[in-house]
Parts: sequence; C-alpha cells; structure tokens
Amino acid sequence: MEDFRKGLILTLALGCAILFMFFGPLLKDINRVYFSPSGDGLKSYASSVYHLQTDTSIFHSYVQNYPYGEMVFFTDCQPMIVNPVKILANIGIDFRPWIVGILNSFMLISIVLAAIFIFLIFHELKVKWWFAAIASVGIAMLSPQIGRLGGHFALSHLMWLPMLIWMLMKFDQKKTYWLSAIIGFITFFAAGMQMYFFALFGFLFLFYWGYVFLSRQMKFKEYKWLIHLFLQLILPLILVQIISNYSNTVTDRTTHPWGLFTFRAYPATIFLPLHKPYSEFLKTIGVKHDYEWEAFAFIGMVALSGVCVGIYQMVQRIKQKKLWWKFSDNLLLTSFIWASIASLLLSFSIPFNLGLTFLLDYLGPIQQLRALSRFSWLFFYIINIMVFYGISQLLVKGARFKILTIFALGFLIYDGYLNVKVYAPRLNNRVEELDDTANSMPENAWISAVNVSDYQAVLPIPYFHVGSENVWLDSKCESLRQSLIVSLKSGLPSMGVFLSRTSISQT
Repeated sequence: MEDFRKGLILTLALGCAILFMFFGPLLKDINRVYFSPSGDGLKSYASSVYHLQTDTSIFHSYVQNYPYGEMVFFTDCQPMIVNPVKILANIGIDFRPWIVGILNSFMLISIVLAAIFIFLIFHELKVKWWFAAIASVGIAMLSPQIGRLGGHFALSHLMWLPMLIWMLMKFDQKKTYWLSAIIGFITFFAAGMQMYFFALFGFLFLFYWGYVFLSRQMKFKEYKWLIHLFLQLILPLILVQIISNYSNTVTDRTTHPWGLFTFRAYPATIFLPLHKPYSEFLKTIGVKHDYEWEAFAFIGMVALSGVCVGIYQMVQRIKQKKLWWKFSDNLLLTSFIWASIASLLLSFSIPFNLGLTFLLDYLGPIQQLRALSRFSWLFFYIINIMVFYGISQLLVKGARFKILTIFALGFLIYDGYLNVKVYAPRLNNRVEELDDTANSMPENAWISAVNVSDYQAVLPIPYFHVGSENVWLDSKCESLRQSLIVSLKSGLPSMGVFLSRTSISQT
C-alpha cells in the first residue's frame, strides 16, 4: 500500500508538472484563452456559450441553422459539461461567466487523469511504483488525443479509454453489479461526450466478454452475464438514445456520410515517427509524409520496438506449434490486445477497402463514425501499456536490463515531449472581440448602433453550410468566425451552418 501511495503521488506530481511546464501560460488566464480562435474550436466555444446564455431548451440549440436549430449533440457544445452548468444556473448557482475556463480546465485536467488511470492499470499488473508513474505520464504525453485540443474538444478527454480498461480489470477480479453500474455510468458519460468513445468501448466489451465465456468464468446459459452486460453497455446506449432523440425532429440525416475512406489511418502514420526530428532519414528513402492530419497516431519508438519483438515471438510460437494468438499468460491482457488490433484494422478501413464496401449498407448508424482513424487510439493505449509492462519485467534481470528500462522510459518521455511541444504553443489564443464585454473596441462598435430586436437572425455573407456530409459550401473571408462572434454578442441565431449530420432537406 505504501508503494501504491508513493506511485500515485509521483504520477500526480509529474502530471501536474507537465501541465505547468507546457500549459502554464494558458492556466494563468484560463477563462480568456481559446485553444482555437476559429474553425471547429471556436464553433465549439460559441455553441457552449450560446447554449448557456440564450437557448431555453437543454437538448436543442439555435446557435446555427436558423430557423430549425439543431440537437446539442450535433453542435459540439459538450453537453455533458455544459448542461449541468445550465441546470445550476436555473436554480441560482451561476457559473456561466466561467464556462470557457471550465471547458479548458476539464480538457487539460484529463491529461493528468489519464496518467492516473494508466498508473492504476500498471498497479494491477504489479509494476514497480516509480516505473509505473513515469511510464504513465509519458504515455499520456504521447497520446494522439493531445492533438484534439486544437479543435475537436469532445475528443480531447484522454481518460475515458484508460478508465474503462482499469474498470474492466477490477470487474474481472470481482464481478459485482455495483462495478457494472459504475462501468455503465462511465460508458454513458463518455458516449454523451462523443459517440466515438462508445464505439471504442464496444471493442473492449466484445473481446472482454468473449474472453469471459471462453475462459468459463460465466456460463452462457446463466442469466447473470445478461444483467452485467445490460448495465455496462445496453442501458447506457438506451439512455443516450433517449436523450439525443428527446427533441430531435429530423428524420433525414445522411446514412452515407462523406469521409469514410478519407479520414483513415495508415501503417506509416501509426508505426513510423513521421515529422519527428530523429526521423529525417525516412524522407531520404522516399517514405510518404503528406497524410491527412486525422491519420496520425504514432505509438512511439519504444512501443514500435515492442511490436517488432511481439511479431518475432509470434512467428516463433507458430514454428513451435504453440498458441500463436496468446500474447501473454494473462488471458485478460490477451483479450485487450486483440480488441486493440481489431480496432486498429478498422482504422485502416479494413475490410471496407478490400472490395467489401457493400458491407457499409448493413452497418446502420455505425456509418456515422466516418473518421475511422480515431479507432487507432485504443491500440495506442493498449500496446504502450503492454510493452512497458513487459519492459518492467526486465528490472529483475540484472544491471544491463535496468539500463535498457531506463533508456526506454527516457525515450518515451522524449517522444511525449515532442508531441506536447508541437501542440501546446498553438493553444494560447485570444478572441479580443469576445473578451471586450463592454463593447468598447472599434470592432464591437456596431452593437450600439443596431437594435437587435429588429432582427430574427444573422445571415453570414459569404454564406456557408457545412455538415450535411452530402453537399456543402465552405466558409470564406472569416464569415464563420465573424458570424459566431455576432451571434454571441447579439444573442441572435445564425443561418449559417457549421455542424454535424445536418438534415438533408434543411440543407
């Protein structure tokens, strides 16, 4: 227990140190910092602020797409955070003026929370406390979700996947309904933040419960597993569907969104250190670098080395006619690895890019998760946890191996440093027009010259309409940014659209 406390404190200390080292300038004025001053990021901020200040409904927003408005889940306003603030304001506890800081704080704190849950996973695996703490912080720093801080805010919360992995490990030790209820709450909350998390959770649930049945921990004929699965997966999905459809009158969202074969991952973007300062040699041998930015989710050089060792060991097992699929004596970990491999293959658009595109017609709402590259994130966490778990076992094998483990930790931190260093400086932005609450700037002089009550809505020119995934008009001349600012200043909804899966007939 003493080692656990020391490890937890060290993880928390290192995580907080990383926050202050890289994100310190943001923390100084967290309520006035905009991680993105335009595009998806500003849209997310504007949707959150407008929903709190102007919308009367909890689940419907009129920030854009006037006169129809849109479900809050399609506005990127992070309703699982914003709606509690809205409800509190309705009973006299008003945190609305600090919503930008609240959203920013949640996103940054998630980095530390991810490190803590990764540490808890290592603790379950009996990894030495100091090694687990350093590896946990390094993995969190290297996470591909760090890159989502620049605009895809709901996807930037790092803790959900490590949290579920740890909870399933605890549940595997003691299968109580109480633990299933907690797992169900995590599933519900994460899905409410972004349905991609629910889809990633699905891989873990599928392979975990397959392992439970194959290892005969529960018999298929028993009813108990149904209750657990209902609490963990089915009930959260039902609740999310009920909430998301509460005020949804749209019946013609696209069934085949654009981008399914565009926003995918590639082996190079997962396994090669593209754009890293130590990988310039890749350019000299002609390795392609210009992939779509969504594709990048590099697992790190140490994990890459571990993958190579794992493939070699698998080949040896095949030659020796042993169980080639068994990555670890711990079958639970083996199930997690196969879940992550299946998720990784989907991120490569397999099997759809193998001439099986017709399968898409039978996937229903799953097609809405068009950015397949994001399914590589589960592989990132699982493979790093497994590789560093394996490396930690070398600590008892002599001085040479101890040096190897220290080197592995050092290179992980270096890779993580390179990842955070790229994104952190880009997040320190201001939107002066919104900071100017007194409207004293020349840019805001218009507000005193306009009688807002004379108008129904803002019509952006040039007009833009992005989000139906079938037809669209891109925003130009900062019309998106300016229309969002005008909407927040005036309280008027916008006729422009920069949302997700907008009704085709409304489009």
